[in-house]
Amino acid sequence: MNLKAKTIVLFISIVISGLFASNVTINLNMSTAGAVTDSTHIIVLRGSFNGWAGNDMALTEIGGDYYTYTGAFDAGSYEFKFVAIDNFTSTDGWENTGNRSINVSSNDTTITCYWENVDQPPYTATDSIDVWFRVNTAGIPGY
Repeated sequence: MNLKAKTIVLFISIVISGLFASNVTINLNMSTAGAVTDSTHIIVLRGSFNGWAGNDMALTEIGGDYYTYTGAFDAGSYEFKFVAIDNFTSTDGWENTGNRSINVSSNDTTITCYWENVDQPPYTATDSIDVWFRVNTAGIPGY
């Protein structure tokens, strides 16, 4: 096979593989994470899509306790968890919950998750305005 034919085959395989991948956005609310803070940890996704290892799928902090990750996934079913990696000790803090699951189709998908709470937000919604406070005392002497 000559170089031109190899290039065409490579191009076609890239186009075909792109047809079966879709964007998956995973949003994470960390308001119940306790000692995990944005200044001392990075949050990563680990699951069946990356061999339950690695730090290449880091979530981006989008403000306060909210993080997001968007990436291309092939269609299929996957299990995953969030891991908080301490910047100073490099220790992994896996969330203490069962494996989460996601089914990816050919359509783009967005899901919202809560740290250590798979299906429900860490509060009960009311018909009034709900206000959720979180105070971080890290770095304050005496705490």
